[in-house]
Amino acid sequence: NLADARKFDLIPSITTINKVKAERMLTQYREKHLMKACYDYRPKQDEAADDYFDRILRAAREDSMEAAKLGTGYHDAFERMLKGGEWDKADAKLVIANEWMQTNIEDVIWLEESLVDLEIGVGGKADAFVVMRGKKTLLDWKTRRFKPIKKEPLWQCNWYKSDCRQLSFYGNCIEKQTGEKIRVANVGMNTRAVSDLSFKLWTRAERSWGLKVVKCVNVLWQHENNFLPKKGAND
Repeated sequence: NLADARKFDLIPSITTINKVKAERMLTQYREKHLMKACYDYRPKQDEAADDYFDRILRAAREDSMEAAKLGTGYHDAFERMLKGGEWDKADAKLVIANEWMQTNIEDVIWLEESLVDLEIGVGGKADAFVVMRGKKTLLDWKTRRFKPIKKEPLWQCNWYKSDCRQLSFYGNCIEKQTGEKIRVANVGMNTRAVSDLSFKLWTRAERSWGLKVVKCVNVLWQHENNFLPKKGAND
């Protein structure tokens, strides 16, 4: 929290600063589930209004909490796969993910590393830095409800500007540390059905614009929270 950040000279994560900006799709998602909860759970007889509101909010959050739990579980499984550990071979989605990794990833440089840019004043933890077809590539896993479409491949993963901003920041951290140019990409898994993974490679132009926005959003976050991390702060 901010109290700890001020006391110990901490810096915010890229995920934290992104929350200062409203995400249209996320807002629609939350509104939809709030309305669904109101429709599914009607007021009980003699139930106080505030008690009803609290019950509805809890019900509306259940879906997002389950989605987050599912995403964490799959992230852990992806990490075990890349480490050569055990994973649930009865899960068809994981079988597809493992086949994709075996086909596309030649080497693993690191997994789950913290990246920090003290000049900007932001940090975060990236998923995987690997070698794909001879090119160093930073990967970020996403578990998403793909959109059904009428033509092949029948499912479509939506990618958001916040995905680009996050990876643009991580990629810039690595390039500043190593002096090497790298690629950054998202890999999406469909939680609605068994289908192929979705691979999104962000272009250099997209990353450049995304990093500019990260810096602007960070200034807004700092201003909103009246908190300017010190140079040399700890992540």
